[in-house]
Amino acid sequence: MRSGRALALAFLAVGAAPAAAAQVTPDSVRAQAQGLLGSVGAADLAVFPTRLPAHFAFDSYSVTGSPPSFNVTFADKRFEASSAQLGQHALSFDASYFHGKRCANGASETLRVGGIKLYADATLVWRCIATPHHVVVESAHGRAPKASLAIIVASAHPAS
Repeated sequence: MRSGRALALAFLAVGAAPAAAAQVTPDSVRAQAQGLLGSVGAADLAVFPTRLPAHFAFDSYSVTGSPPSFNVTFADKRFEASSAQLGQHALSFDASYFHGKRCANGASETLRVGGIKLYADATLVWRCIATPHHVVVESAHGRAPKASLAIIVASAHPAS
């Protein structure tokens, strides 16, 4: 559980000041994504992180697949000068419907951030959330420390 304690400390250090959701994903983008997800019958996938690691900002979003999945990409603004580097240093947050038997399947470790239980493997941090009609898996991946990815996932909340 040592890694969970370290992540909790990293969460406090990196994400201590609450950030308004609009500062992470613009309100207009949130509204547009909610409308699109609602139109394809996937309104419960409209989940947005409210905290990001330093230097990251909203870049883009997409809704793909059948069943649908929702992806939000955050770019490290230190690499804006080079689109190739910007893509290499992006972080992705995904929400999709969970169809497995146990959310922890495939996890190499369990993490806790702000009292929220998360799972991780070598490249991904995730959690499962029950909604009124489905179980949604939220995940983050990219070239960042697990603590940064955990902050993104733990801060995610349904659009309001």
